[in-house]
Amino acid sequence: MLEPEEQRIVDDIRDHGWHVIGVDADDEGPGFAYSVGMTDTLNHPEVIVFGLDTRSMTSIVNGIGAEIRGGRRFDQPGVYADVLGGGVACKFVTVDPAHHPEYLGGAMWHRRHVGQPKTLRAVQCLWPDKAGTFPDDPACHPEVLRRQPLLE
Repeated sequence: MLEPEEQRIVDDIRDHGWHVIGVDADDEGPGFAYSVGMTDTLNHPEVIVFGLDTRSMTSIVNGIGAEIRGGRRFDQPGVYADVLGGGVACKFVTVDPAHHPEYLGGAMWHRRHVGQPKTLRAVQCLWPDKAGTFPDDPACHPEVLRRQPLLE
């Protein structure tokens, strides 16, 4: 028997194609949100984003999921135009599996639940500073760097 939150994840994946888990910022680090289930329903790595308010990040992950459902892919590292609307580009990087336990626990649980442990793949969506510089560039604004730990 599943716990209520686990059942909600399973139901959301069945009904919507994925579930989004949001984690609020705290003393240990910035908030983040990530998908669970895109691997199964969309044959795409899960998506994680950091550093904004939880509602915005949930909306971003859902928007990316809708784009993927429509045929767009973000599984190759690189800069992708107009991900956030308004012409804002994002950069996607592959998440190193060493970061999965700390940031993607729900997605790891789901891979075990469907009988495919150790098959989790994820990409991180990086958003730019006002100059258009991404956090993997040393010239990026320090506040944007602080809010987006690099998981590659």
